[in-house]
Amino acid sequence: MKLSKYILIVSFCVIFYAPNLFADDTNQLNLTELKQKAIQGDTTAQTTLGDLYKQGKGVPQDYAKYIEWYTKSNKKLGTSINIGLTKIYFKGKNLPQDYIDAAEKGDIKVQMLLGMLYSKGEDVPKDYTQAVKWYTKAADQGNKDAQVLLGIIYEDGEGIPQDYAKALEWYTKAADQDDKDAQILLGSMYRYGKGVPKDSSKALEWYRKVADQGYQEIQYMITVMPQE
Repeated sequence: MKLSKYILIVSFCVIFYAPNLFADDTNQLNLTELKQKAIQGDTTAQTTLGDLYKQGKGVPQDYAKYIEWYTKSNKKLGTSINIGLTKIYFKGKNLPQDYIDAAEKGDIKVQMLLGMLYSKGEDVPKDYTQAVKWYTKAADQGNKDAQVLLGIIYEDGEGIPQDYAKALEWYTKAADQDDKDAQILLGSMYRYGKGVPKDSSKALEWYRKVADQGYQEIQYMITVMPQE
């Protein structure tokens, strides 16, 4: 299923609402609950938690954790990290060459940032070939977020030739690391026969890995999913 149909709506909600969810009532923030939601994949919670670490509200100011949670959120939303994040990370440098130099040295965070910038054309010309290049460097080092993003690009064929085999390969690598997004996407490939023969048993196998961790939406989907 393509994510691009939902990008504008979800991005609008996050940009305008997420930063203000706890702005006036930080002392009453249930940080434990927020972190739990973020860990479970709630993109609003991930973005909000990132903002708290950026601002040092209720938690020690920590830009590394700001980057971590915004990266997780952007993986789900299909949007790019705010350009201000990259400027913080590079301590004020904002020239693409600075990004490239750091990424070439093997810094996974920078490789991820470059991939996102090139995929959305922020601060650099939009270039999916370059996005794939940098995501691949991070994915080859075992970064499961990069592996999922590569899978999405190859599955959707956005900016590059569609390649279900490569999508399957990268989803599988991330799913084997217990990435829930990858497990759901992989299950859907088997369910709908994208690049592989339809196989409801394999689809259910991957869906159940997520459902067994308490995700009610997937649990419900399994109960209504036709058995073929």
